[in-house]
Amino acid sequence: MKAENERRYDDYERMAIQALMIEKAHREKRPKLTDLFKRPNDKQNHDKKTINERRKEVDEINAWLSTLTTERRG
Repeated sequence: MKAENERRYDDYERMAIQALMIEKAHREKRPKLTDLFKRPNDKQNHDKKTINERRKEVDEINAWLSTLTTERRG
């Protein structure tokens, strides 16, 4: 049931995006495909952080969060 609800929400999100694209195309005089949607390429999505850097960030955030939860208990 949960997966079905998520699929339905995904469909609603796609329909909302489509409605925005249609409206934008309708308002512009001569829209190009790239005006409506730019496909992300690998260079744009490539994050230069290594796994170790990400792990360090997560550890720092978790340490900070643990100080917040222990202060409230104490």
